Amino acid sequence: MVNTRYCRIRLGVPEDFATHAIMPTLSAFSSEYLGIRLEVKSGLCSDIWREFQRGDMDLALVKQRQGSVPGLASWPTD
Repeated sequence: MVNTRYCRIRLGVPEDFATHAIMPTLSAFSSEYLGIRLEVKSGLCSDIWREFQRGDMDLALVKQRQGSVPGLASWPTD
């Protein structure tokens, strides 16, 4: 019998992140962690943030102005 159990992670990324830059990393993650099903959704940062706030996403990468929204991690874009 094949084990079909997995953990699902719903990830939201801005449209400009969902390019060739992040996809190899997500692909490598999926190959390394076979028990995790990664569901990636791209869109506008405001839409992704709203869905994350509602609990429709487990993780969200969004771009915001400094100090506008608290986050767990941040980095400058300059």
